[in-house]
Amino acid sequence: MAILKEFSEVCFDLTIRIEDIIWIGGMTECPSEAFKERVWDDPEELLALLGMEDVFAQAVEEAMSADDDMDAQQVLDEVVNRGKLGFLVKASTPVVALHDEPSGSTAVVYSWGRTHNRWFYAEAFDAGLMEQVKAWRDSKWPKPVETTPEALVSVPGGPVA
Repeated sequence: MAILKEFSEVCFDLTIRIEDIIWIGGMTECPSEAFKERVWDDPEELLALLGMEDVFAQAVEEAMSADDDMDAQQVLDEVVNRGKLGFLVKASTPVVALHDEPSGSTAVVYSWGRTHNRWFYAEAFDAGLMEQVKAWRDSKWPKPVETTPEALVSVPGGPVA
């Protein structure tokens, strides 16, 4: 449980929000609505995330020949057959803007009304997942950004122009 506390603190300190968690191992018989949405929204991205691009190509071929949509149950069956029983985790972080202040300092302005989002796959909630999420978040924030609460300005409704 210590890793969950540490992950929670990292999310708070670095302005990261975990939006969705889908546990593949917990739905091996029937896909959840959230998993179905992932398959329907962007099946290619989902399967690439799982390292299963070949399944996407095969499923598209079958769906096109049957003049049908990709079936989430077929995708889930293949994911489970390949031993991918971990977690799909959607993280988000606000879009930030830097504003030069008259005093010569720089203000970091952000709002949860506009966010960057990304899905991750991990076998467990562990330090490896936490490091992936942190690295992704760091790639979205301007450099250098002081991430102490005093340096951040959250603006309801969006960044100030």
